[in-house]
Amino acid sequence: MLHRYQATSADNLCYEDICHILHPDSAVHELAFTAKPNQLIRVWDLPIGYSQFVNSCRQFHYQYPWMAYRDVLEYIKSGKVVLLRQSLLENTITGVLTASGNLRHDLPLLLQSRLSYLISHQLNGITSAVPVQHAQTTKTLNSKGAGRLLAAGGIYNGNSEGFRKTAEDLGGEAPDGYNQIMANRGLLIAGASVTVGLSLGRMRFPELEELKHFGARGVSSGRQFEPELAGGPIENLTTDGVEITHEGIKIVEKHLSRFAPDPGNDFMMIRLRKIADGELSAEKVDLNYYTHECREYQRYCNLGWETGRPADDAKAYDLWNNTHTATLEDYRITGDDLYHPDAPLW
Repeated sequence: MLHRYQATSADNLCYEDICHILHPDSAVHELAFTAKPNQLIRVWDLPIGYSQFVNSCRQFHYQYPWMAYRDVLEYIKSGKVVLLRQSLLENTITGVLTASGNLRHDLPLLLQSRLSYLISHQLNGITSAVPVQHAQTTKTLNSKGAGRLLAAGGIYNGNSEGFRKTAEDLGGEAPDGYNQIMANRGLLIAGASVTVGLSLGRMRFPELEELKHFGARGVSSGRQFEPELAGGPIENLTTDGVEITHEGIKIVEKHLSRFAPDPGNDFMMIRLRKIADGELSAEKVDLNYYTHECREYQRYCNLGWETGRPADDAKAYDLWNNTHTATLEDYRITGDDLYHPDAPLW
């Protein structure tokens, strides 16, 4: 059944896609078998494009390929990756809209925020182009629920005031719903104090931690993890002002030595050495990789693993997953942002 669906990133969705989206819970149910060891998986039974997401995760799990499928399943759970029906004429298990055409309330926060963003922008377009249609639309989209979705969209996109204006334009109970969310969450952003540190381009927003990690699932990475076992709290870090040095490269090499050889890491290390030698200009992806590995190493050390890793593969994976995901959240990036496009997957 799922081979008639298209897998795509939530970031690539447009307004017209909303009615085609399969509910994440249904997608996870149908794809759960892929995340189990020793499964025979036929590519033609998977959603179109699904293998591309799996392949992007294989570089981290070449010894345990099934874990790449588990990672993508986590993307589905978080709403980072969605499945789209190829035709409205096909039967669907369940979608993301209620019978009245509103977004369901049981969607992952990431997906709900993205869809509310698309809805708000569509409404803005209707407002300027066809005022009469806007008035008709607001009859069903000026509830508190719509306002709450707009608030989530404002937080997700860093444009609280723009989304507030949209809620006010909708009228009805939308502003009340918007204010309800912002009173509990938005003030955390407005009142956050910013202090700039010196290591790894650090910028701290500790008040955001509660907001950004509901359900132990990273907002940026979409990965499930245990923040308490990640070697320290999540911090907002930046690569601004970071210089790639031979001293830092030694730290990265020491950290990577605990893992099995990987051609993707080898490729990035060659780039780092050339950058440190002045033979190559650093790109954003190089800074991402460099700071990520240094920060991940720091988290390993905080957990008592300056070198080596647990002998038990499951424990070794959990250690890596928790520290790796937390570090992605530190820099608000995904695993795809760590490796140069020319880096080999295997």
